[in-house]
Amino acid sequence: NLINYLKDKGVKFLNKDSSIDTKYISEIKTNGEISVISSLHSIEHWHFSPANFLNEAFSNISYGGKLILAFPNNANLKKRLLAILGKTQWSKFDYWFDNNYFRGHVREPNISDLELISKKLGCKKKIIYGRNFIANFSPYPLVRVFAKLFDLPLRCFPAYCGDLYLVMYKL
Repeated sequence: NLINYLKDKGVKFLNKDSSIDTKYISEIKTNGEISVISSLHSIEHWHFSPANFLNEAFSNISYGGKLILAFPNNANLKKRLLAILGKTQWSKFDYWFDNNYFRGHVREPNISDLELISKKLGCKKKIIYGRNFIANFSPYPLVRVFAKLFDLPLRCFPAYCGDLYLVMYKL
């Protein structure tokens, strides 16, 4: 599987809750350089502020390194169209209301939020990408066709894409 393949290539995996514990990041740096830290489709589930993690991560990556973040876009084209129709993409009410611990999306950012994150971290160089993967796995063939047709043009307008990627470079 992928994890074993990456382990064979020297990638080390840590099982940590970065929403409440960030000490391990500086501990890793004392053992060597950190060239990349990524958080992919995780932070939107956190019930705590991601500020400590993001500050620790960006300050501890080596010069020339990258902090890569991925999120679902709270204002993608599909969600905008559904909002006009009076519908939302949020979790079912009962799942949110009736469970003691909610595991759904707490906050999905948009382009403006990603701009603010990079500014608050003091990042001087960043790139924001938009991608559209989720529709490619739809059980409906017509949705998959439209997803492939619109993916490349939508990439020119990340604010409308389903997923947002913020790549911050440490200069």
